[in-house]
Amino acid sequence: RFEKFADRMGLYRVYALNPDKEVCILIHGINSSPNTWHEALNITFADKEVRERYEFWSFGYPSGASIPYLAANLRDSLHEMLAFRQQKGATQQRITLIGHSMGGLLAKAMTQESGDKDWSKIFNVPIEQLEVRSGNREILRNMIYYQSFPEVKRVVFCAVPHRGSQIAANPGLRLVSDVVQMPQQLAQLTSEIVKQSSYALTPLGLEIAKKGSNSIDQLRPASPVTAEYLYKPLSPSVEFFSLIGRKDKDPSKPVDTTSDGVVSYTSAQLDGVVAEKVVMGS
Repeated sequence: RFEKFADRMGLYRVYALNPDKEVCILIHGINSSPNTWHEALNITFADKEVRERYEFWSFGYPSGASIPYLAANLRDSLHEMLAFRQQKGATQQRITLIGHSMGGLLAKAMTQESGDKDWSKIFNVPIEQLEVRSGNREILRNMIYYQSFPEVKRVVFCAVPHRGSQIAANPGLRLVSDVVQMPQQLAQLTSEIVKQSSYALTPLGLEIAKKGSNSIDQLRPASPVTAEYLYKPLSPSVEFFSLIGRKDKDPSKPVDTTSDGVVSYTSAQLDGVVAEKVVMGS
């Protein structure tokens, strides 16, 4: 039910503004909300060193929409937040992003760049030549053409399916996926492209446009959007950390055969992180 909650999407400050502090943004996962961080925040605030160093924010969003669409909205929110804090006297805006599950994929997207190379995977003509309304053209531009945020210095992944999740291919979830509401903006844009500009689509672009795609679809390991959008290398200018859940407590079982019940270790593991911590289930 994207439209029911669309007007609430954005960044919310959960601690007093202090322009001298570093920003820490918490990004929840699919079928969740900023409320998922309440217990963690209460525990964190008890640590004086952390409390005095960070200004906490949370990004809330209806989690059924496509990942590129949600990432574009997060980028807009980050720009607004940085401008707001600058007005309040912030000079050095260092940001830490903490993302759980799909929220980690959105956090990673803030450290990536995209342009003509990614556009050409979906379209055969330049964006200026695409036969769509100007407003829809800008939605596409924001989803495919973007820069990384130099202010983002650290990203913490919490049980993030970097290579998708097998549970998203479960027949039951496929039924759920069929009733996930797409944003009206995105549905209208997709329909307009298929009707007026299908000639401009590559085979991959046509597959994405005709099938439509929500967040559950994109978490399937075989999803073309997952393959093209999520498998980008980590930025060398950002420090990345991984927290990975393990449900199986049998110490004799190799870690690469375990999962947290939703995300496998092999999907959550990433080369190039500063540190990785496997957390055993209670």
